[in-house]
Amino acid sequence: MIMKLFSSSLESGKKIPLRHSKTGDNISPALRWTDAPVEAKEFALLMEDLDLLSDGEPFLHWAIYKIQPHVRELEEDMELYADDSGTSFASLEGMNSFGKIGYDGPFLLLKNLSHRYRFKLFALGKKLNLSTGALRSEFLKDMEGCVVAESELECIFVSDMLLPVKNSDNGNGAL
Repeated sequence: MIMKLFSSSLESGKKIPLRHSKTGDNISPALRWTDAPVEAKEFALLMEDLDLLSDGEPFLHWAIYKIQPHVRELEEDMELYADDSGTSFASLEGMNSFGKIGYDGPFLLLKNLSHRYRFKLFALGKKLNLSTGALRSEFLKDMEGCVVAESELECIFVSDMLLPVKNSDNGNGAL
């Protein structure tokens, strides 16, 4: 079986709704996956802008790791937390390319500009040794050699109009 990634908030190849962008409500989309391998010890997810590079890598909008092996979905705009009871959804979030921990949706400066965004889910054969706010380089290094399956969902974001940025700390109109 091949692991599959789906969303009730997004459609593969289709436009990302404004509510998931920094110019909208900046809320994370709902994601779910099926056919995960039984050897998965945890899951991890990256959301990247494939059309914008940051330090030679796709611009990172979201990194989540230490998602427990029984979990098969992330709710829209969910609060991420960790505990030892086995009931949490996802544990930790990494540092995104905006320099913040957590989700930051698409933001394009020019009207009618479009970018491709990839949500990539990893099933891992070992538990990662990372803490909150890990950098992409730390995430990728710790994940080396332990990916047992992966799945992607790719969407686009089109800037329909220029709007003021909500939920932004940097105030510089960054991406």
